[in-house]
This record gives sequence, C-alpha cells and structure tokens, in this order.
Amino acid sequence: MRKLMVLLSAGVVAALATGCGSDPADYINPPGTVAHQVEKHARSRLVGQISEVSVSADGDATIAYRIRIGIDRERILREAGRFMYKVFDDPDCKDVQTITVRPQAELVDKYGKTFIEYIAMLELTRSVAKKVNWENIWHQAEMVEQLLQSEGVLWWHNVARK
Repeated sequence: MRKLMVLLSAGVVAALATGCGSDPADYINPPGTVAHQVEKHARSRLVGQISEVSVSADGDATIAYRIRIGIDRERILREAGRFMYKVFDDPDCKDVQTITVRPQAELVDKYGKTFIEYIAMLELTRSVAKKVNWENIWHQAEMVEQLLQSEGVLWWHNVARK
C-alpha cells in the first residue's frame, strides 16, 4: 500500500509539474471566457505545459503546449482527438468553430544548442467534428490521423514524421 501511495503521489507531482494543474493562478485566460473553458479542457486532456490558449472573435481556438520527451505521435493524436471532441461537445464552447493544436518540443541542433519548436499542427472544424462518432475514434490514433489528413489539417515536423 505504501508503494502505491508513493507512486500516486509521484504521478500527481508529475502532472502538476507538466502544467496539468487546475490552480486558477496557473490559467492564462480569465474565468468566464470561452478561452478559459477551452484552456480547462486543454489542461485536463493534453499532457504538457500549456503555453498559449486563444480564441479569436471568429471562433478560431489555438492551443500550444510543450510536450515531454518520449511522447510519441500516437499519443499526440489520441490526446488531440479527445481534446477536440470534448471542446466541440461542451455547450460553453459553442462559439468555437475551429481548433488548432500545436505541440512544441525542445530540440537540439547540429551544434548541440537547444531550442523550442512546433513539432506538429492538428486542426479541425466544428462542421467536420459534428459528423464524427468520437466515442469510436478519439482513442485510435490511426483513425484520428486519417480524419485530420482527409477532413482537417495535419502537419508533422521532420523530427516527428514516420
């Protein structure tokens, strides 16, 4: 039992350290805004440190977050799929018409210098999302990938391509 508690505690600390906490002081956007509601979904479904959440007057939501080393394409696709599903399903986010998810990672150039770079862009519109039975696909990375390739936008940085 003690080992389980230590593991659970370590998991909670790791989640908070990656920006998944729900402390209101950590939020970028003020409560009561659509951007804040989108950010709540991002913090609970995207594993990483949230660096940007914005919603334009036209309903374009953009989310940027820094992923941890070792998170692969499949996990990015599954997390983005579930995030999009939850935002488009939330009545408080009814004004969101397009969601763009932009994961970032720390990369190293040929000289050994580190820098933060976008490694992917995943984008989907509400009109396409309405057609999708999300319960059947959000957890299947290859289906999310096919949906984004055919009906949305999917771009991978060279370091994240297959």
